Amino acid sequence: MVTRKGPGHIGIGLLFLLYGCGDLEFGYYAHLAWGQARVLWSSRPVGDVLDAPSTSPELRIVLVRVDDIHRFALENLGFGEEPEDNYTRYYDTGGQPISWNVSASLVDAFEPYRWKFPLVGSLPYKGFFSKERASEEYERLRERGLDAVLRPVSAYSTLGYFSDPILSTMARYQEGQLADLILHELTHSIIYVEHHTGYNESVASFVGRAGALEYLTHRYGEFSQQFTQAEQRRRESDRFREFVRAVTDSLDRLYQFELPRQVVLRKRRAIFQRAQARFRQRLTEDFPGGHYNGFLNWKVNNAQLLAYRRYNRSLGDFEAVYRVKGRRLRDAIPVFVFCSEQDEPFSCIADSGDAD
Repeated sequence: MVTRKGPGHIGIGLLFLLYGCGDLEFGYYAHLAWGQARVLWSSRPVGDVLDAPSTSPELRIVLVRVDDIHRFALENLGFGEEPEDNYTRYYDTGGQPISWNVSASLVDAFEPYRWKFPLVGSLPYKGFFSKERASEEYERLRERGLDAVLRPVSAYSTLGYFSDPILSTMARYQEGQLADLILHELTHSIIYVEHHTGYNESVASFVGRAGALEYLTHRYGEFSQQFTQAEQRRRESDRFREFVRAVTDSLDRLYQFELPRQVVLRKRRAIFQRAQARFRQRLTEDFPGGHYNGFLNWKVNNAQLLAYRRYNRSLGDFEAVYRVKGRRLRDAIPVFVFCSEQDEPFSCIADSGDAD
């Protein structure tokens, strides 16, 4: 399988240090290098953790489960060229997120703020191992009048440059969610398109979700409780994605009028409040699992909406390709890789899904 290497996820800016970065934000890159070095030095072989008497039963389950998911990806989903030493070590984050991510956007347009990095160009997010540093960047962006969002990161991929460890924070995930997370990150190690962050994240989102269902089917069967629960959660995810798409479409139309900033701020707040009212009416019927109740506490924020869209763009087109390939990721992933090598990867995916 042909692969491309690059910054597939949050925190991957640390890789730029490997190739030299001159005097460009040296303190930032040094911070990333030190943070990654700390992860490498402090991680332990999974076998040693399993052999330790002090290891809790809950952690043992997670370690064995991640290994099972990883082997399933290598043997059944077409990840044969993915580095086999991933998830062979364990890192305890001390109850904290592994890192933090900052992103921003104009307030009157869905136009992301982009950071420029050596070799790989610009990215619409910036990762930090230090929450204090991330908070400083977040406040700096807000002072410039931008919408900004600061989020904890549950995992990131180093794309084969290092062995990605199992993180202690993964213990809180249910089995289907854990499979989704691991497969999402593994996808970044085989697919990367420079300047197409939306494609990188959306294809990883699709592979994670579809692969998790294949894994649960393999392990428990299509009619198992584990599969049924994961499938129900995916249906809710699809409905929420369509709901948010409708909200962003309404805001997009508002932004096209190029109204004065204060008028835009007032009108977009009204649009978002009406959307939250509609969502509240649909909670019981469309979102019974309660996974998206947090939307009722969202503030209208273009950076947050762009971040969500970045991970959920054109998933229906990926689904169409998956369906054409008999709902087998092993056969669909080569198409996703092929499209990543084209000038317009999303157009390629749409055309490939129409091939049936």
